[in-house]
Amino acid sequence: GALSQRELREASRAFSCADGVIAVSPGLRETIRPLCGGKKIAVIPNLVNEDFFSRTRQTVPEKPFRFISVGALMPKKGMDTLLTAFQSLVSSGADVHLTICGGGAEEEALKAQAVELLSAGRVAFAGSIPRQEVGRRLSESHAFVLASRVETFGVVFVEAMACGLPIVMTKTNAWEMLAVPETGLAVPVDDTAALVGAMRQLMEHYADYDAGTIRRYCRDNFSETAICRRLTGFYEEGLKK
Repeated sequence: GALSQRELREASRAFSCADGVIAVSPGLRETIRPLCGGKKIAVIPNLVNEDFFSRTRQTVPEKPFRFISVGALMPKKGMDTLLTAFQSLVSSGADVHLTICGGGAEEEALKAQAVELLSAGRVAFAGSIPRQEVGRRLSESHAFVLASRVETFGVVFVEAMACGLPIVMTKTNAWEMLAVPETGLAVPVDDTAALVGAMRQLMEHYADYDAGTIRRYCRDNFSETAICRRLTGFYEEGLKK
């Protein structure tokens, strides 16, 4: 919904001239389908940097349960919804902590929203940090959560999964590829009650999520090797035509 009609016409012309079209998620495939003139659209997801698989999972104290979220502090990432849900979780008596990594135009507004949580030591804003630091912080957390309103894919989810973390996400374009039973949970966009419920469910059933299983699913589906193999096959098939 971010492109003008002129830009959409330009995209449609490009798709019409292409011998092959790739979308990074099933949802994005359906979004661009009207622009593709009936062409078949392959779904090949984004890949995760191999460095995240090499992250050694740290032994994290059982309490508080540590959620981490990574994303730009802008409306489409839904950090306001996440903070509202997290406040509800804290108010219910849950022993939890949330680290938010990222910077952006909403930073001050989000800190104002979280003032009570900040003063109670329940939330930490880490600001914009390099990818290597993201990996370290992921490895020191129990679970990843992001309440995006819009995502064509969401590389941060596979980065978390490569570190062995279960995820809680919203039902954006790639959720069915990412939040499978072994890896985590997905809830409707902007459904605060459902987000609270999913976070609580993940905490209560945390032992059911095996870090090794999550890593294997991520490696099988989103590693450089897996995605490059699929891309190479796509290009080879296109050349045969």
